[in-house]
Amino acid sequence: MRRSMFLSAILFVAIVMTLPLYASGGDVKKGTPVVNGILDDIYLQSHSYATTIENPVYTAGAEYADAADTAAVSYFLWDDNYFYVCTTVTDSTLLSVGAEALNAADYTWQNDVCEMWWNVGGIESLVNLDAFGHRITGSPTVTGEEGYIGQATRNGNSYTVEFAYPNANKAGDIFNYSTQINNILVADASQIVCIGAQKAPYEFKLSAEEVTYPEPETEAPVIESPAEAPKTEAPAAQTLDIAMITVAAMGAAALAFLKAKKKQ
Repeated sequence: MRRSMFLSAILFVAIVMTLPLYASGGDVKKGTPVVNGILDDIYLQSHSYATTIENPVYTAGAEYADAADTAAVSYFLWDDNYFYVCTTVTDSTLLSVGAEALNAADYTWQNDVCEMWWNVGGIESLVNLDAFGHRITGSPTVTGEEGYIGQATRNGNSYTVEFAYPNANKAGDIFNYSTQINNILVADASQIVCIGAQKAPYEFKLSAEEVTYPEPETEAPVIESPAEAPKTEAPAAQTLDIAMITVAAMGAAALAFLKAKKKQ
């Protein structure tokens, strides 16, 4: 009996050790954003997770403290055609090694770049854009890079990268994802700090709950009543003037009559 329990315990441990160690990321709601490199309000109704300097990946010629302000927040949505992810990145030194260098073998990842690592149905995929909208090529360790839509925008000491990745999944399905942020500290990429994770360790579930763009807030128009015409009083009847004229005329006639009588 004890031997059987011991063997069962060993088998259980062996099974657990072979399972992927995924962290539950939460439910991703269903909705369709505009893919323009801008964090739309519709994303704020769904799930997000943060990538900070506490999640180191790699450094070269620098220390993590040299990029202490580096951080990112990724937001997710999905619909029947795409997974959507929009990541806002904080980076005080937005630099680029140039489009030609980005396609060279030595600079496939050494740049101010946001990398999106997917694992859907056991297929690992990597999509990326740098802060200036350049795609970094030459990632032979992953497949499924084609078919996505990507846009990037910059704003002072930050940039936003948004992707739409082809999706054939449905509500209730699970996918795994992670964000990696590569931050070069000098333009020749000799100093670089990378944070986040690869191999998509965060697990997300597609929710059937749908979200839409919030209705624009509009105030009821204030309807003003038409201005009233200024009040004017009707002119008073000129009875007094007429009476005075009449009296004067009668007096004049009487005076004329009296003068005529005296002459007689």
